Amino acid sequence: MDILGIRLQLYPDSSSATQYMVAELFVNDVPLADFSYFATDLHELLASTEKDGEFFILTCWCGVPGCAGLGQGIKVRREPKVVYWRMLEPKPERSFVFEREAYDVTIQKIAKTCKRWSWEQRFTNKSVKAIEVTPDSNSSFFE
Repeated sequence: MDILGIRLQLYPDSSSATQYMVAELFVNDVPLADFSYFATDLHELLASTEKDGEFFILTCWCGVPGCAGLGQGIKVRREPKVVYWRMLEPKPERSFVFEREAYDVTIQKIAKTCKRWSWEQRFTNKSVKAIEVTPDSNSSFFE
């Protein structure tokens, strides 16, 4: 079975003191995409725990998948014991199989991780004037 993971990473803006927080997805400890360009839509990821369908879990930093050249989302199919992913974009085409309970638990922990990370940054990262959540639609996970 494949293992889904997430890491919150700051990317600096070379023209200002702003840093951009990107939720990076990993499968078997390998990044799903180049997160200096792509971002994770946490709402779409969370929705994939509730139903089958096509989800734009990967998106552009601005939040518009098409801006990052994505015309197709990740196709998610849930069965009683496993969750299947089929990714056509970004290339290369890939398929993953996750143990359903572990998948759901990992994604449910994201909200707690984001809130904890946000509080930690306020107290430990004094040199950063601004941290912007990328894409902006993920901000609700950090409040």
